[in-house]
Amino acid sequence: AAHRLQQRRHAGDGHGSVLSLGPVMTTRMACADPAGQQLESAVLQVLSGDVTWAVAEQTLTLTHGEHGLVYRAAR
Repeated sequence: AAHRLQQRRHAGDGHGSVLSLGPVMTTRMACADPAGQQLESAVLQVLSGDVTWAVAEQTLTLTHGEHGLVYRAAR
C-alpha cells in the first residue's frame, strides 16, 4: 500500500504524539508557479516519516524535524 498511517501515543495530553506516515502520493502534474512548487516541497517535507502533532484550542501543529505546518480551524 502506498499510504500507511500509524499512531503511537505517549502518556499525557496528546502533545508529542507521533504519526508515522508512509510515502505521500502526488500527481505528476507540475506546478508552473515557483511559489506553488516551494509550498508543495515544504508540505511534503513535513508529511514524511514520523510527524509529531499537537492540538491547542483551534490549532493543529504538525512537525517533522525543524519543519512544521500549522492549521487553524475556520471560523
